[in-house]
Amino acid sequence: VTLGYADGEPMAFATYRLFAPGAAEPLRTGRADREGRIAFQPVADGVWRIEAADDEGHALRAEVRVQDGEAAAPGDGALPDWVVAVSLAFNAVALALVAQHRRPAAA
Repeated sequence: VTLGYADGEPMAFATYRLFAPGAAEPLRTGRADREGRIAFQPVADGVWRIEAADDEGHALRAEVRVQDGEAAAPGDGALPDWVVAVSLAFNAVALALVAQHRRPAAA
């Protein structure tokens, strides 16, 4: 897992706490490396939680979904394809209507 700020910069040497699925107490604590990376071997499937903070008070919470002992790829659990297709179709129609409305009337 790479910890980072909203602008993409890594949270170098940020302290973190790693929580196993359903756990109230951290399984592990430590510091990220200079690239903001931490590594762990999940011992159970489910949602692993990471809480991190730097020395300036910036904080981050992240979740890693683990299934069959492996982290789910980014985008897994995203919107179903049909929802994306309906959204694209709706946006195309809306754009066409807006474009038609903005055209000046023919004389």
